[in-house]
Amino acid sequence: VEEDLAGRDFTVNAMAFDLRTDELIDPFGGREDISAKVLRAVSKDALSADPLRCLRAVYICARCGLYPDSATLRQIEASAPDLADIAPERIAEELKKIVLLPKPSTAFRLCRDWGLLPHFLPELTACEGVTQEGGWHAHDVFEHLMATIDSAPPRLAVRLAALFHDIGKPARRKYIPERDRAIFYGHQNLGERMARKALLRLMFSKELAERVAVLVRFHMFTQAQTDKGVRRFIRKVGVELLDDLFDLRFADIEAQGTDRDKRPDEEFRARIEKILSEKPPLSYKDLTVDGNDVMRLLNISAGPRVGEALEHLLQIVLDEPSKNDRETLLKIIESMKAEGA
Repeated sequence: VEEDLAGRDFTVNAMAFDLRTDELIDPFGGREDISAKVLRAVSKDALSADPLRCLRAVYICARCGLYPDSATLRQIEASAPDLADIAPERIAEELKKIVLLPKPSTAFRLCRDWGLLPHFLPELTACEGVTQEGGWHAHDVFEHLMATIDSAPPRLAVRLAALFHDIGKPARRKYIPERDRAIFYGHQNLGERMARKALLRLMFSKELAERVAVLVRFHMFTQAQTDKGVRRFIRKVGVELLDDLFDLRFADIEAQGTDRDKRPDEEFRARIEKILSEKPPLSYKDLTVDGNDVMRLLNISAGPRVGEALEHLLQIVLDEPSKNDRETLLKIIESMKAEGA
């Protein structure tokens, strides 16, 4: 047992219990380190043997309130560059645990302070010190991201979207001296691409990367003013993403630190719920006609033109749900044929 424990990472993880004798086997003083709230490496090469242990150190310290002793901290800082050589899917597993901590910002600040961040999330490092003059934000971009992820509910997609939602701001920052204001036009579109690229680089699933990227793209949404606009908003975002998007939105508002009024977004959310309760047509499957009708009436075979015709019909019924009547839509398809569509 002692030989096995000697190969572990930290003393707090290098303990065992003998069920036959009720004896704690603690050859490296892990129990004392827990009491002293110290994280200590089992050996002088424990972290260089597997640099991923640097991220485990972050997780343990953030979760349990420990802090590395000076020798272990030196090991962490020395091994930090080797994170770049670790299999990305292993980093992703540690990142998931960090992101879902009760207060993830504690872990990310340790990553920053110990020099780990540039070696697995350089996009986040670039946000440090990027100021946001203009009255909308009380913090720089990095601190705003930290406050947002802490405010977001502990669901992986929402937490990752909170972490990445303003990741495009450093590259889009433009300062206007005469107004003492910084603007970040288009940062949500750049952020979408950056989030997707970073998550795929870390070997997160394509489904999760796409979900997070879409949340980043739409986090700057404006409230639609008409029922028609609300239906189009729902169609554009997707019903399955609405809860995540609003959770991200409210976390973003909270993290701005400027006491911004949430009521307009709460009212918009209520309007969406009301529209959804009416079960309007929002996708092709909700139409009273299908691709077979389109192919038959337009005398075409399966292909892009079928999708284009269905999209045209969907746009019509998004504006006027009452037109989602089979006879009405069949007549519209017939008119498309007459017009050469």
